[in-house]
Amino acid sequence: MRVVELENIRKTFGKKPTGLRRRRASEVVNALCDVSLHVDRGETLALVGESGSGKSTLGRIALRLIEPDSGTINVLGRSVSDLSRSDLRAARRDMQMIFQDPFSSLDPRMVIGDLVAEPMVVHRIEPKADARRRRVAELIERVGLSVRHLDRYPYEFSGGQLQRVAIARALATDPKFIVCDEPVAALDVSVRAQVLNLLIELQRERGLAYLFISHDLSLVRVLADRVAVIQRGVIVEHGDTNDVYDRPAHDYTKTLLSAVPGRDPRRRKLLTSTA
Repeated sequence: MRVVELENIRKTFGKKPTGLRRRRASEVVNALCDVSLHVDRGETLALVGESGSGKSTLGRIALRLIEPDSGTINVLGRSVSDLSRSDLRAARRDMQMIFQDPFSSLDPRMVIGDLVAEPMVVHRIEPKADARRRRVAELIERVGLSVRHLDRYPYEFSGGQLQRVAIARALATDPKFIVCDEPVAALDVSVRAQVLNLLIELQRERGLAYLFISHDLSLVRVLADRVAVIQRGVIVEHGDTNDVYDRPAHDYTKTLLSAVPGRDPRRRKLLTSTA
């Protein structure tokens, strides 16, 4: 089942001209140029490329956090490109995002229980406070934390614990599609495997579709079913993960892979055995 489909997405950033001043070509950035991708149920599509290549922009456009200049966005067979604000809010119940830095993506003034419950309140999933509290407790325990953490503030947690909170929050609406934007880049190496294993387990349990944005190709080989390589807003290579890693066709892909230390095909087994 196709969960998300992006077709011919274009996005340009640039300074707006004022008065008689005209925009110069050097002030315009073509962030995305006719990008088309899809993600199926239970699948992880990795989007890889160097900083500034357009990865995060595409992830935000998929959720309409950023508006594209042109192109279409389909979620669960329904176009969300032209939805009104109220209809888009309803559609976002099926699509969520896990940001790179949990310290900045979680409100420091709210306790953990309220942070996880907030999406349920917005989407009116659990109108009764008691039922909502039980649901939050289930999610917190599922991501490896304890119910005693519910009344604590974000500053009382480590980065790895906060990213688990962010995952629980993303799961609160029972989404079908999650954009994972460098979800372990801000974490210590010692806890990355634990968070990645959690994402893998949740995907198997719930059939989640992931768009996994990363510049770390060693992690991508562990997680992804397919890989799309983006360079300056253009998809230059796209295919099965093993095919792209073992037989890269584009020079840019070869350059990225040449920087991966120890390209060991056993990494998937090594990671999934680490907890």
